[in-house]
Amino acid sequence: MRLLFFLLSGVSTFGQTGAPREAVQWTRWEMKQQARVTPEDPYSMKFGARFRGPGGQRIDAPGFYAGSGSFRVRVAFPSPGAWTWETFCDQPKPGLDGRRGRVQVRRYTGENPLYRHGFVTVRPGGRYLVHRDGAPFLWMGDTAWFAAVESSPREWAEYLSIRARQRFSAVQISVVRGLKDAAGPPAFDASGRPEPAYWDNIDGKVKEANARGLLILMAGLGRPDTPAGIPYVSRPEFARYLAARFFGDHVVFSPNFDDFHKPVYDTVAVNLRAATSLHLITQHPGTRKGQNEIYLPRPYLSFTGLQSGHHRGRLELTYGAAREWPLNLWASTPVRPVINIEAMYDGRGNDEGGAWREKDARKLGWISWLSGALGYTYGAGESGSHVPGTNGGVWRWCQEASAHDYWRKAVAWNSAAQMTVLRDFFASIEWWRLEPAHQVVAEPAPSNLERAVFAWAADRSFGIAYMPLQRLTLDLGRFPGPVEAVWINPRSGGRIPVAARLPNRGTHRFDPPEEGEDWALLLRTAK
Repeated sequence: MRLLFFLLSGVSTFGQTGAPREAVQWTRWEMKQQARVTPEDPYSMKFGARFRGPGGQRIDAPGFYAGSGSFRVRVAFPSPGAWTWETFCDQPKPGLDGRRGRVQVRRYTGENPLYRHGFVTVRPGGRYLVHRDGAPFLWMGDTAWFAAVESSPREWAEYLSIRARQRFSAVQISVVRGLKDAAGPPAFDASGRPEPAYWDNIDGKVKEANARGLLILMAGLGRPDTPAGIPYVSRPEFARYLAARFFGDHVVFSPNFDDFHKPVYDTVAVNLRAATSLHLITQHPGTRKGQNEIYLPRPYLSFTGLQSGHHRGRLELTYGAAREWPLNLWASTPVRPVINIEAMYDGRGNDEGGAWREKDARKLGWISWLSGALGYTYGAGESGSHVPGTNGGVWRWCQEASAHDYWRKAVAWNSAAQMTVLRDFFASIEWWRLEPAHQVVAEPAPSNLERAVFAWAADRSFGIAYMPLQRLTLDLGRFPGPVEAVWINPRSGGRIPVAARLPNRGTHRFDPPEEGEDWALLLRTAK
């Protein structure tokens, strides 16, 4: 009777094997299929599955070779209900074509924002990121470049748990450009093909991050350390492999990682865009003026990933880039979201020294946000060449417990708590409406280290000023009515109202209410 049911329903019992019959909305679902005959080059074979769901929804998902004759397809279902699937394969010998099955998708009812709201995409109009259901996605990122390769599963889970509690929303990792002495298998084998064990580790780390509500940006996909992988990464087969591996995950792809523009990064991005229309693609360029603009007109680009950088510790340049570079990109066409995905890290865990300090990471975040970059990525740790005696903190995954920047210490630095303050402040307002308007700052300071920044909503109903060094004068005559203001302490998040309503006439000098060299000011037009 069971066999008769499947024959009548058109579902292959062989095909359903290895494919769970239930799934949860927006979480990774995986189907495993065993080939009857493994092809000579399984990585070049085009295998996948076509999914059909409620209301005529269609998803064509690529599949990938997982080793030992096993092929897999992953997908995140966008809506609950009954879905059917049918495999496809461009080669007859493996016997993978035409297998069928069904899956019942349940609605996600938890608190994870990725699973509640869906994949992150670009809002129509292009200024900021949203989830698939339209909910704005506030990018508060952390750089954990080599952590995904260097950490054990237990360490990785501990790290993610801390960053989730600190309310970060994204983590940036280096995928195929890691430490040269990294333990474990390489990303590519001797022939240049992907090494399954390496990628199993990476996608396990990605799944764990997503489960804690953290979007993963995967950088360096066009920068393999191993010579065997160099020709392979530019081929469409590699892009298809990546798209298939992470098709059911909440990820962003970046071929470049901290490098100047090279044609290979465009090639990898174009191939990725052909392999998936569901995932964001950006580039993580090197720190040099104009590198960001190179990628801006590329059709594959989802958002402009800006690296305002640290400029080898030259603070005047560092602060100027965090202000001017996002401002220029915001004003450029085509219109795209701008996110500063790397500025100066906190390399010390304190405010001592001339650069790479706690306050530099904090200040550059506020300056970036109010200069057109609607999103910011923080970093904890530096290399010894920049800050003597340091070991890389979180991003290099320092495992020397006696070091001041041991990763378990660095992940809890005060600057991380100040990123929580920054995130919570912007989450408390309609941050997606902000437009840079530095012209509201009267009497701008001559130095980039002192220069205040300002952004407001297009209707001028509210605005935010940030003064990095106790100097703020605003032209209130640009507001449509009297102004009410509240001081924001960027170190603690404390709020102190300005006692009097201010008339919208002329300029007004604002003096901070307490000690502390930098302050933010939230202004609202009184009703």
